[in-house]
Amino acid sequence: MTHLLAALRKPVIGLLLALLVAVPALTPDRTAVEAATVPNDALGIDHISYGNGVFSADRYKWAKEAGAGWNRWVFYWNEIEANPGTFDYSKTDATVQADTAQGLKVLGILLGTPQWASTQPATVQSMPPPQVGQKAYAEVTRLEGMRLSAAASPITFPPTGLAQPAFADGTDVAAPGKAVNDANPWARYVQRTVARYKGRVQAWEIWNEPDFTPTAQTDYFGFWNGSVEGYARLLQVAYVTIRATDPSATVVMGGMAYWFQQNFFPQLLAVLGRDPAAAANNYYFDVTAWHWYAQADLLYDRTVWVQQQLARAGIAGKRIWITEANLPVCEDPPLKDGNIGCAQGTHRGTPLQQAEYVVQALAYAYAAGVERVFLFQLYDDSLGFGEYYGLIRNDGTPRPALAAAKVAADLFRGVNEAYRLTAARGRLDLITMVTADGRRIRLLWSRVAAQLAAQLPVEAARVTRVDSGGGRQTLAVANGGAASVTMAPATLNDNPPGAAPYYIVGGPTVILVEDQAFHQWSVLEGTVRDTQGRPLGGVQVRAGLGVTTADATGHYRFEVRPGLYDVQPGSRSPGPAGSGIIESVPIWASRSNTQDVPIKPVTQIFFPLFKRGG
Repeated sequence: MTHLLAALRKPVIGLLLALLVAVPALTPDRTAVEAATVPNDALGIDHISYGNGVFSADRYKWAKEAGAGWNRWVFYWNEIEANPGTFDYSKTDATVQADTAQGLKVLGILLGTPQWASTQPATVQSMPPPQVGQKAYAEVTRLEGMRLSAAASPITFPPTGLAQPAFADGTDVAAPGKAVNDANPWARYVQRTVARYKGRVQAWEIWNEPDFTPTAQTDYFGFWNGSVEGYARLLQVAYVTIRATDPSATVVMGGMAYWFQQNFFPQLLAVLGRDPAAAANNYYFDVTAWHWYAQADLLYDRTVWVQQQLARAGIAGKRIWITEANLPVCEDPPLKDGNIGCAQGTHRGTPLQQAEYVVQALAYAYAAGVERVFLFQLYDDSLGFGEYYGLIRNDGTPRPALAAAKVAADLFRGVNEAYRLTAARGRLDLITMVTADGRRIRLLWSRVAAQLAAQLPVEAARVTRVDSGGGRQTLAVANGGAASVTMAPATLNDNPPGAAPYYIVGGPTVILVEDQAFHQWSVLEGTVRDTQGRPLGGVQVRAGLGVTTADATGHYRFEVRPGLYDVQPGSRSPGPAGSGIIESVPIWASRSNTQDVPIKPVTQIFFPLFKRGG
């Protein structure tokens, strides 16, 4: 979404791939496509349908082909209860029924304070209601609102009565079937909605982007015009109400935009942690959700940051979902706004670059421990000028990203273990996944504008190369050997002209799938030697993120996961030692791995001190 892209000042990358193992051009394998039609519970798509009761067979067909197991859309409180005490669920009923009939799970967003319940003064001219996905009003309406408005929409403000107890007995203590307090309109809306869709909506997200406040600087676009404390209370009331109404439902913290208020999440955790009843109520959320756009590795790096914040708050172990992620497209002539160019610094990419983003972003997410990812979104629909995120164009033709989603849904299924390694001095990313059925999946790409090469360990009788378009080719690589791979350069430099290049999507993804691969932790060891071949003790050695010190005989040893590692000697005690990186050392699980480390000691020259004078 443009509001996120405007804040993001980092960049995206290129496509296709090549193997040095003599391999012809890959041909599409329909088996891969058919397999992807089985829903993957770890993959969702935003707005397969909307809560407006209007949907189509084509949209469900494309979602099934992508392998999506979840649909995410909004239950607008301001539309369902436009007048106090009168609830109209006719449109959302139709959509929930259709989603359920198609075998989709639903992540419902509870969002939007009705005018009658809003704490905003009714006399202030305001923007039209912000909406997630398809806009229900013309762009000219938004522009006119910007010209006239002096405030954000009433639906972004906290509701009245939020400080009142959630339940009719004057407490916030949840118990099955407990009556809610009608003096708290939010609690009443949550209870009625969750009760109505019990067993049919599996998860509820409490608001959207509560850290994105509408201000004059954002043209009064945004979703929450309250404080951190106000959102904490909104979340608390929703959580205890849902626990009392449908204990099986998952409560998801509103997906964070991050860039506009980067301290919102840590502050929110602190506020929740001060509540004496927080620990007994699971800190009022089951899942924390995030929105990351354009830069693929954000789904890894920022997830690590989220995990760190949770640990610091004393509530580590929470599940993490990414409920919006994608790269908007440019240079796609069918766009209604014309052929939007892919200018540097605009956080957009070509349709092929979008396809690579999908595969890499999902791989990063699962390697970081994310439980579920939602791609934003199925169709372009009508988001605003230049906002084209769809896996499907509005004319009904699929972009390459749809095939990429199919590949990911097929391959990233039943993952028991996933991890990320970087090699070639940080220029190469390698993500490894091991599945319940014994497959080992390796994904590699170049992070820079240079072609890279590596020897990738193989430990299975059958190895298949896959590309992001669904093409497959069986490779003739012996078990215990290595596949020689080359990775084409990254091409999507998103930094403005004149700045140092920064690539926000990797080059074309090389994917190797090993059936029934031998996989376990392994050992990397060797001897540090000087230029004469003599052992050097006391030298630090780095392999990936690990550090050890060679013993007196120069021997070093690491326990590592299989993959590629840069091995680098560091300092020596009591004196310094020279350094040189041995790039992309292959590590097998099924055999010993030895890598001697040559090192040239640094010569230290000491000059005598002379005292001048008598």
